[in-house]
Amino acid sequence: MFYLCYSNNEAGLNRRQIKQLLSLAVETLKSGLETEGWNKPYVVITQLPDAVGAIGLGEKRAVFPIMWRSVLSDAENLWYFIHEMTEYRLVTGMDDLPRWFWEGMAQIVAHLIVKEIDPHGAASIRDQYLVHGMSLEENYFQWGKVWEPMESGRSMSVDTAITEILAVANQVHFTPEEKRNYARALEFFRVRIASLAEARSLLNRVQQLDARTTERLLEVMDSSDEHCR
Repeated sequence: MFYLCYSNNEAGLNRRQIKQLLSLAVETLKSGLETEGWNKPYVVITQLPDAVGAIGLGEKRAVFPIMWRSVLSDAENLWYFIHEMTEYRLVTGMDDLPRWFWEGMAQIVAHLIVKEIDPHGAASIRDQYLVHGMSLEENYFQWGKVWEPMESGRSMSVDTAITEILAVANQVHFTPEEKRNYARALEFFRVRIASLAEARSLLNRVQQLDARTTERLLEVMDSSDEHCR
C-alpha cells in the first residue's frame, strides 16, 4: 500500500507501529471514500521539522513522498498523511476543483479518520487549527494554488521532490494567511460533514457536475446539508 523509507538511521522509532498506523489509515480512507487503484506513495521517515507535503514524481507515475516527522506525535503525522492522500485522490480525479474545496475536503477527512483511530489526538490537532470566532473571509474562496512551479510533469527523485517541497513550504506554506486558510477550510467543512459517508456522498455529487465553480460547489454543499440532516 505504500513504500516506507528513512532519511536517517534514527534510533528509538517503532517502525512496526508506524507501518501499522499507516496501513490502518490507508484502509480506512480507501473504504470510506470507496476508492481503489491508487499507486503507492513513498512515506519518508525524517527528523526534519518543516518537511511536510506531497508531490507527484512524473506525469504518469503518480507516487510521491509524504513526510512522517519523528518530532511530531503519531496523531499529527497521521493527519498530514491522510490529508495528502485525500488531496491526491481529489486532484488526480478532478483537476478543475478550486483549492478551497480540495483542501477543505482533505482537512475534514483527515480529522474524521484520525478521530476514529486516536480521538484524543484528533481533538488536540483540531484545537490547534480552529480559532474561536474566526470569520470566513470572502477571499478564502479565491485561495490560489501554490504548486504550479512543481507540476511540470518531469520525473524526479524522492530527494529532489523533498527539496522542492521544502522550498515551497518555506516561501508560502507557513505564512499566517496560509495557516488561517487551512483553519477556515477545516471549520467550513466540519459544520457540513460529520462522517466519511457524508464526505463520500458529497464527492459523488461533485463528480457529476459539468462545471466545478465555487458557485456550483456551494449549491451542491447546501443541498447536501438539507439531504443529510
